[in-house]
Amino acid sequence: MIDRGICHQVLVEHRLCQPGSLIIGADSHTVMAGAVGACATGMGSTDVLFALATGTTWLRQPSSIRVILEGRLPTSCSGRDIVMELLRLLGESGAQYRSLEFADASETRLHQDDRFAIANMAIELGAKFGIFVPDEITADYCFSRDSAVPANFVRPDANAVYERTIRVDMTQLTPRVAKPWSPANVVGIDELSETPVSVAFLGSCSSARLTDIRDAASEIRGKKINPNVRFICYSRVGSGFSSSNGSWIHTRSGASGSRHRSLELRSLWRYR
Repeated sequence: MIDRGICHQVLVEHRLCQPGSLIIGADSHTVMAGAVGACATGMGSTDVLFALATGTTWLRQPSSIRVILEGRLPTSCSGRDIVMELLRLLGESGAQYRSLEFADASETRLHQDDRFAIANMAIELGAKFGIFVPDEITADYCFSRDSAVPANFVRPDANAVYERTIRVDMTQLTPRVAKPWSPANVVGIDELSETPVSVAFLGSCSSARLTDIRDAASEIRGKKINPNVRFICYSRVGSGFSSSNGSWIHTRSGASGSRHRSLELRSLWRYR
């Protein structure tokens, strides 16, 4: 897994990332693995080195905040809008050293990539863990990835104690955006005044899943980007598993992003 791409993106596409497992990594967004029901968190390099050397680590058991996702996610929204709504409600330290437990009670169930986006950004709320209760979506993703059903689904006890419970009615969501200078400075996109932009960036840490790239391509198809705007698209990995259709894809990763002036997403590529 060395030199394969963004580590937490690569991690969730590896069979070692299993529901019920304990995972630590030298990247704060290691919490992304919580989207498959893993207990995952980031640590500093010294702590990770200690874990590699001894096979052990030290963690304080966090209190839990239960987040119940209800309703139906509008087609104009994604998992990123859900987690930004939580940031608006709780702020950057609203889940400080807590475990955010996400229960998907929505009408149609969230796509796995939406779950990845939510778990990925749990750290922006200060959370130690961001864990989805595993269900049939988890099982389908792991089976498509591993050709095997996960052996261990860990679910909350019937008498589990929560610090608080938050219900999010996704039906009422609108597209969200975080304004400078805080990821918690969230407003609805329709509340923004027209603001000129010179650079748009897609990819990297939390928005470089295949579904993100496809959504962007669909949005700009048949249009031209303003010549005064630089649109950089940076893929998350050189090759990877697509949860959209249960297959592996192979791409070429851009050295420093790409400048787009065409009707569809095009990039200057090089092999990693």
